[in-house]
Amino acid sequence: MNLSALKAKTLQHIAFLTGAPTAGTKASIISDLQTSLHQPRLTKNATRILSVDMGIRNLAYCVIDVPPQTPSPKTKTTLHATQWKRLDLLSRLSSSSSSPDLPSTTPEPPRRKLTTAAATATHPKPSFTPSTMSRAALTVALDLLAHSPDTILIERQRFRSNGSSAIQEWTVRVNMLESMLWACFETLKSARSQDEGKAFPKLHECSPKRVAGFWAARPGAQGVPGGLLGEGFGLLEEGAGVDAGGRKAKKAADVKKEKIAVLRSWLDGSGGVELVLEGETEMTAKAFAPGVRRRGSKALREGESFSSQETKLDDLADCMLQGAAWVRWEENRRAILQAFEEQSRER
Repeated sequence: MNLSALKAKTLQHIAFLTGAPTAGTKASIISDLQTSLHQPRLTKNATRILSVDMGIRNLAYCVIDVPPQTPSPKTKTTLHATQWKRLDLLSRLSSSSSSPDLPSTTPEPPRRKLTTAAATATHPKPSFTPSTMSRAALTVALDLLAHSPDTILIERQRFRSNGSSAIQEWTVRVNMLESMLWACFETLKSARSQDEGKAFPKLHECSPKRVAGFWAARPGAQGVPGGLLGEGFGLLEEGAGVDAGGRKAKKAADVKKEKIAVLRSWLDGSGGVELVLEGETEMTAKAFAPGVRRRGSKALREGESFSSQETKLDDLADCMLQGAAWVRWEENRRAILQAFEEQSRER
């Protein structure tokens, strides 16, 4: 496999198709591809993937089963979704759990009936101390492992939003939870390694920007095209999927709409992924139905419809798109290796 003989744009396209970094010099892209093309993301057998979209108010995850067969890149990727939900961790971060009140010598005043406002004010506020966050992270880790996944994908968090020089406090909290979740998984992995015959799920971090860019490309750009390794193969056409530079960055709201639109295309059968819903996942999918109005909204615009129970569709979409991208990247990796083998036999 002689990658150095390929043009830089061809290498970029291969990197795009397999989830590898597309930026950098030709030498750096070749170095990344030489590693990633020989590292399978999934086994050839049936695989269970647990994909996590990080958050505190909205931690979304899905469990998808991948069939053992390896479909052609020209056919739809088939995924069986068995779990698909959001978790609100604020309820697990009450200040009372980490900072018990000290005993007081002052006599307790007589109890009186509280008004609604006063009762609300007495509710424990979320605590984001390390002691409280660590317990929440461990609980989440154990709950996720109960689904018996073979692979766990965790969305990698950024430190800044929209290029701002300031780091928001909420971003720091989510980053703290992310680090603690990784620490919990690694600790549990070390403990399980002592038990014979119990393999721990493989852990991987995923770039949300890379996942979004992959699915935001024009329809059909996610598969390996014929003649990819040929001399005259045209890459980087408008909307081909690889960022050629010089394009205006999309607004965050527009990116969210695009991701939700991609997932809706899968649900209605018009997209490149066949999503088989099982159990309660069908209820989650109904939240994506166009025309479902968001609670309290005065107007309903295309791409912004929400259900009254699911007001954060982008988080649910993110975890599913992340898992599907992981599967498609592996399918493309195998197809590209096969193309190299066929090319070498012809020579």
